[in-house]
Amino acid sequence: MKNIHESTISFLRKLASASNIETVLEHLHKAIERIGIFQGAMYILNDLEGESLQTRFLHLPDSIKHVESMYRDFCFPLEENDPLTQAFSKQELIIMEKDDSGDSSATRLRMKRWKLESLAIIPILIEKECLGCVLGLHQETIISKDDCKAVINLLEEAAPYIKTMTIISTFEREKNALALARAQHDRYMEFITTINNLTSDDPLYDAITSAFLEQYPFDFCGVVLNENNALKLKRLSVQPDADQKIQNVHRLWLDYYQDNPYELNTSDGATSVCFLHNSRLSILDAMEILHMPMSERDHKALELMETPRTFHFFVIRRGQNPIGVLWLLSMSKTIELEHNEVMTIEQSCNFIGTAIYNAKLYHRVEAQSRDIEILNKELAKKVKILDDMAHKDSLTGLYNFGFFREELQRLIHEYNRCRQQSFLSLIIIDIDHFKKFNDTHGHVAGNVALSQVAQLIAKMSRKMDVACRYGGEEFSIILPKCNIQGAVQLAERIRGKVETEQLEIDGKIVSVTISVGCAQFNPDEDISSFVTRADQALYQAKAGGRNRVEMDA
Repeated sequence: MKNIHESTISFLRKLASASNIETVLEHLHKAIERIGIFQGAMYILNDLEGESLQTRFLHLPDSIKHVESMYRDFCFPLEENDPLTQAFSKQELIIMEKDDSGDSSATRLRMKRWKLESLAIIPILIEKECLGCVLGLHQETIISKDDCKAVINLLEEAAPYIKTMTIISTFEREKNALALARAQHDRYMEFITTINNLTSDDPLYDAITSAFLEQYPFDFCGVVLNENNALKLKRLSVQPDADQKIQNVHRLWLDYYQDNPYELNTSDGATSVCFLHNSRLSILDAMEILHMPMSERDHKALELMETPRTFHFFVIRRGQNPIGVLWLLSMSKTIELEHNEVMTIEQSCNFIGTAIYNAKLYHRVEAQSRDIEILNKELAKKVKILDDMAHKDSLTGLYNFGFFREELQRLIHEYNRCRQQSFLSLIIIDIDHFKKFNDTHGHVAGNVALSQVAQLIAKMSRKMDVACRYGGEEFSIILPKCNIQGAVQLAERIRGKVETEQLEIDGKIVSVTISVGCAQFNPDEDISSFVTRADQALYQAKAGGRNRVEMDA
């Protein structure tokens, strides 16, 4: 009992003296190793924003040691339906065995590729808060829940130190990020200026890949974008002074990826994993994983390269959403990026995403401008047709009664707004004895008479006047900026012209006459009163013998 107490005190002292989260987790891992139930473990913690889980420390068995660089700082989205995120969100221990079925998650896929017999996902808890999970694994034996009790006890002891160091680590990252942003501001602004000046796809892809190849010693730089739910290679560039071997691989990759885009499935390769997890992915030395199980597409790509070395995959985002992946690849040497370089590239990729979106938008607008112009002309024609159908009488071509009411109301409002600066008058016309005309000559002849009277009214009215078919054999003319005297004069001209106009009906020459009522709008009266006064003047014209013009006194 004394030895156990002393061991616990020693363990806690080491945690208390640690200067960063990685050291805390390293001490924790050594303590868990002494328990002896795991062959390796990953320590995956929640970020302070609560958007993802990130690998902060890992120690894997020798047989899969080469993938450690790939999963260092790797992010697991919390919204993903995976046993890891389930253990975190539900705060419960999950044991997975090789023979379990019905699970197609990314964790299950890793179990298969790493040839694991079992793994345990243990949440790290402190006062009902989950800080992350320990993923313990074994390639030979089954891990039981009882085996995990000692690990759970250690995690309870370590949780306060993990939480404290996570907060400190986050603050340090923000501090370093600020210093980095200041130091690289000029270079970044130069890059932004170059990209901003480009408005089409191909020059933009060339500028992006050229800028990264100039800044970093990689052999290849590629831009992969999500198009129609497939990740397609849009540009793959090489260093200008690349040797013949690299140039040959460049041609082979272009030919291969032209017809082989990545599917949006984590089992389809590292590019898909990076995109779907919305997280950077790095393979420091691909030569060490050539014997490992991998997707057919990745296996073919590495085979074409012959001596694949470093692969860095960065997410290209627009806002927070991934739209593609940036490749930085080397086949001549391994290239490990410093933390500040990683941050710079990620910042650049965020800007690149917006630039690509804008260039595509500009290209689409430019490419469709002629079509839009044609469509606008066609639309204008259709709008005119629809407007005529909605507002015009099909027989006479004059505006209908509905439009008459709308336009008269609008002009009354305009008159009231500019009171005493203008006039507004109204003419109502009725064809005399039209029922008798129809009974004598037929409805076809009546329609001819209506059309001819309407044509005369439209021809003799001013452009600003609104000539309408008021209903049946009645017509109306709204006269803006016209007093009662002007209305009467126009009405007399129209009446005289109609009287002298001849119609040929079944070989016979006939004619019609009209009666007309005129009124001038009075300030503050409503539309009904105005129309009623003009209608009363029309009644007076009919009562006075027809074929005459009367005005409202």
